[in-house]
Amino acid sequence: MAHSKPHYSFFLLSHVLIAIFCGVNASSIPSTTRIIPSTTVTGPVTVQTVSDNTPINFPKLSAVNDTTPEFWFFAAVSPDLNASATVTFFTTTEDGFEFVGDSGSVDTVLVQITFPNGTSFSTELAASEAVITSSTGDLTDTADDVSGSISITAIAPPHYPFSPVEPGQTLEVAPNLGWENAVPGATANVKVNIQGTPVEFTGIGYQDHNWSPAPFLSIFSSYYWGLTQLGPYTLVWFDVFDLSGVEHVSSYVAANGAIIVAEKGSNTVVPFGANDEFPPHAGDGDPTGFNITVDLGKEGILEATVTAEVVLAEVEGLFTRWISKAEGGIKGGTQYEGPAMNEEFRLT
Repeated sequence: MAHSKPHYSFFLLSHVLIAIFCGVNASSIPSTTRIIPSTTVTGPVTVQTVSDNTPINFPKLSAVNDTTPEFWFFAAVSPDLNASATVTFFTTTEDGFEFVGDSGSVDTVLVQITFPNGTSFSTELAASEAVITSSTGDLTDTADDVSGSISITAIAPPHYPFSPVEPGQTLEVAPNLGWENAVPGATANVKVNIQGTPVEFTGIGYQDHNWSPAPFLSIFSSYYWGLTQLGPYTLVWFDVFDLSGVEHVSSYVAANGAIIVAEKGSNTVVPFGANDEFPPHAGDGDPTGFNITVDLGKEGILEATVTAEVVLAEVEGLFTRWISKAEGGIKGGTQYEGPAMNEEFRLT
């Protein structure tokens, strides 16, 4: 099945959250739109766990209560690893995802930028509402200290945890952990200004979407997640240990605009170097990196060594996100280097 290439473009705002697709003109909003208010509802919400015909990235929670988080994550990394941008659109309370501060609104934007000089910037922006729509549009309002745009154009097809995008597929990568990956690999164009300092680069891009029916940090024990582009190969890994100690592994590899693997359990993710305990536990230090192996069937074995270079975000002993250097390719074939972004949660 042929897939068109999604193109996402958004601006960083202080008072309006535009999640996934820009578009706030009420007269132009189509029927496939949901507006999420800045306050919670009382009582249970409906959680979607099986795919249907609604667009990928559409909200999977019927509403937001005090304990049900949902968020959309965008990332861009420069080829030389010297700069990055991540933007996360949350619809959650602090109880739903305790790493998110209490902004007074369930609609929050977390912006994190790293600069070529080694410094970084992070801010949370409260929003009056979230607009989730399959249209496009333009915005002109910007915050005083954060402005600009990040544009990502997909080079690899979307997928669900263990399948291509099609109806009737599970949306849970592990029990209660919803995940879909609209843009596994992309060309990213970043042009932002942070408190007078410009950051501009063209690199790799990525976008995914998570949700859960319970507080996010209560539904799994640990996980490894990451992405890289090695020559023609887009690689995304997600290795989760649930609260019972059962491992759940999502494998995704695409090349030349086509999926090679999008399934359960075809890859291994193993930390190496310092703090290489597997699975990791709360209080453990950071590993040096990860070795990832994916069985591509007749295509061969894809091997990647991902070495941490820059810490982008961390909660000591519980969570780390890195910019990393990836090296690898098909075993016995041409080897490549590329930028990567990856993270580790270790909660129990």
